[in-house]
Amino acid sequence: MSGLAQTFYIDPEQIIGGGGSIGIMASSIDLYFSAAASVEPISLHLREVEGGKVTNRIVPCSFVTVLAENVNTSATAATATNFAFPVPVFLEAGKEYAFVVEPGGNSPDYRLWVAELGEVDVVTEAVITRQPLAGVMLRTSNDKQFAEKPTKDIKFTLYRAKFTTNTTGSLYYENKQREIIDK
Repeated sequence: MSGLAQTFYIDPEQIIGGGGSIGIMASSIDLYFSAAASVEPISLHLREVEGGKVTNRIVPCSFVTVLAENVNTSATAATATNFAFPVPVFLEAGKEYAFVVEPGGNSPDYRLWVAELGEVDVVTEAVITRQPLAGVMLRTSNDKQFAEKPTKDIKFTLYRAKFTTNTTGSLYYENKQREIIDK
């Protein structure tokens, strides 16, 4: 598998709290593999999309690598592999982003589940007649130019962090003793 990407849109109207929300804190992404390498890891990161094009601007703290032995595969697209970000990453409402998936060593052994218009869904056995989201799958061989695959979408689940806001806490700061030398 060469590098693949999938664009997605953070719709302000779909965020809990409505149109006034400024974005989400994404905690992880599930991807669904039909095959995996035995040795090479696989990595994922988020990038900003501008004018429908994947940019080279990586969303801070969004780079995740999963070792080959931790990649789950499924013949029915039912079992996910979770790519958990080291910290929640902020995705601004009203903006488009892409996740980019890159196999270690450009391993050809990884296969992601995708939905393709006109093909049969492996779970429901119904013909796919519409795309499930406002995004597009892309392929890259050099990590700079991305070719659209407009009839395909990668199967994924984006998770957002949920914070408890009605709790109180304490924070204690302490300065370390430092010797000050006057000259």
